[in-house]
Parts: sequence; C-alpha cells; structure tokens
Amino acid sequence: MLTLEQAREAAGRGGVWMDRYRPGWRRKVNPRRLNLKLRDSCILGQVDGDYHQAVSRLRWKSERKTQLGFLIPWVETSWEEEAASWENLNRAWLEIHSNGHKSRKS
Repeated sequence: MLTLEQAREAAGRGGVWMDRYRPGWRRKVNPRRLNLKLRDSCILGQVDGDYHQAVSRLRWKSERKTQLGFLIPWVETSWEEEAASWENLNRAWLEIHSNGHKSRKS
C-alpha cells in the first residue's frame, strides 16, 4: 500500500515536474474534480486533456509515472488497500495544489 508519506514524496516530485514543464498547471486543475484514478479528472488529464495521451506523448513507463505520483505502484493487494493508496495520492496532490507547495527536486 502507498502510505500518505510516500504519496506526498511522489506527488512532491510530480509537482516539481509540473512547475517546470507545465507552468500554471494549478490554475487548470479543479480540485473538486481531482481523481487520480480517472484519466480526465487526474492532474495530467485536467492539464493536458487526457492522461493516456499525455503519458504516451511523454513516453513514460509505469515506473516514471509512479515516481512522479501520477500512478500508484502496482502490487498485489486487497481492494481496500488499493483504494487507500489512491486516496493517499489524491490527498497528497490536493495538498500540493492548495498550498502551492514547492516540493523536492526529482
């Protein structure tokens, strides 16, 4: 399971990436719609229009998406733990979005 601290670290790296390569991304993200599980409601989906198209253009593999907090790590786990991982990742991104947090370098 992705803990909240792990989610904050990953989303922090993703926030640094977004600040560098998608300046102004916070203005494009509606926090009430934020759902990292849905391709049009996640961070990249809201900023670039579609998550799958965005990561395809970026040529990111799952490991990179996970490192930057756009995807939870794939591990065999219960449905409840998977849901908790997504919730932790959503919470971490909401924190970064709402406070303009400049996170750790990737």
